[in-house]
Amino acid sequence: LVAMGLLTLSAVWGLLLSTRLAGRVVPARDLAGWHELLALLAVGFTLLHMAALLLDSFAGWRVGEVLVPFARGGLEIALGVVATWLLVTVFLTARLRRRLPGRMWRQVHLASFALFWFAALHGIMSGTDAPGTLAGALMLGAVIVVGALTLVRVAQSVPAGRGRSAAREGTGTPAR
Repeated sequence: LVAMGLLTLSAVWGLLLSTRLAGRVVPARDLAGWHELLALLAVGFTLLHMAALLLDSFAGWRVGEVLVPFARGGLEIALGVVATWLLVTVFLTARLRRRLPGRMWRQVHLASFALFWFAALHGIMSGTDAPGTLAGALMLGAVIVVGALTLVRVAQSVPAGRGRSAAREGTGTPAR
C-alpha cells in the first residue's frame, strides 16, 4: 500500500507538472523534485514488497516468481511483475534523461501510464485488503485522481480545431 501510495503521488506530481495545473502555485522545479523523490521512494518500497514476499517462508515465493510474469499466479500477479519492470525502466531512463534523446525519453516515460494502471489493477485484484475497506477506498481514490488528471493531460494533447488546419481556422476557408 505504501508503494502504491508513493506511485500515486509521483504520478499526480508528474501530471501536475505536465498539465501545468499547479503552475502559479508551485514552481515547476519543485514539482519535478518531488516527482523524482516520490518515484525513488516508490521504487524502494516496491523492492521492499518483493523482498518481503521472498523472505516470507509461509508464502514460499522464489526469485524467478517475483521477476517473471505468469511464473506464479494469474493475471493479477503478472500485472504486478510487469508494473515493477516498467517502474524500474521509467525510473532509470528518467535518471539518464540528459544522456538520452528527448524523443526516446518521452516515449519511455509514456509507459508510466501503463505502469500506474497495471499497479492499480494488481493491488485491486491481488491485494489481501478487500474492497470496502480503507485500503480499497484509498485505491479507488488513487484511480479517480490519476484518472481525472490523465483525462486533462489527454485533452491538452488534442490539437485545437481538429479536422481543420490551425492556419485556416477562423478564415472561413474549409480544410481539404
